[in-house]
Amino acid sequence: MSHTGFGQTQVGPFNALGARCDFIADVFNHALAPVTWNPEIQQALWRKLAVNCAINPLTAIHQCANGALVAPEFTPIITAILDEVTAVMQAEAISGEAEALRDGVYQVIQATAANLSSMHQDVFHRRPTEIDFITGYVVRKGEQHGIATPVNSALYQQIKTLEQSWSKA
Repeated sequence: MSHTGFGQTQVGPFNALGARCDFIADVFNHALAPVTWNPEIQQALWRKLAVNCAINPLTAIHQCANGALVAPEFTPIITAILDEVTAVMQAEAISGEAEALRDGVYQVIQATAANLSSMHQDVFHRRPTEIDFITGYVVRKGEQHGIATPVNSALYQQIKTLEQSWSKA
């Protein structure tokens, strides 16, 4: 195992009671890599989810490094993925704009260009993926709100079909 990214660990409140626990960032900061308190943790979680929805299934399906996603042929699908994620986010009362999510996704793609996503590696090694908790989560939340997520649904189905094919082989 190798540490390939130097992202920032954020912690924050899930509810009003948790908002009184901002000291926990200091506790973790002494035990781990830098940790910051984010009072808008739900928004940060959705931004991270958007990055994973855009990068993980595409790199797994195309068996490519993250950096390959800067190719122009991926732009329309990344845009569609993030438009759907944005619609679901907003239905969940989480503020966010598709353009800001796109900027964040492309920053991660560039910063991790040589990396192989965890889902890429899971597919390569025929291991169960986290698709249910990433793209599947967006699809389920979309269904709850009556929001169509056809692109995310199609990617979800492609990965699930791959996973199911391994048990038959």
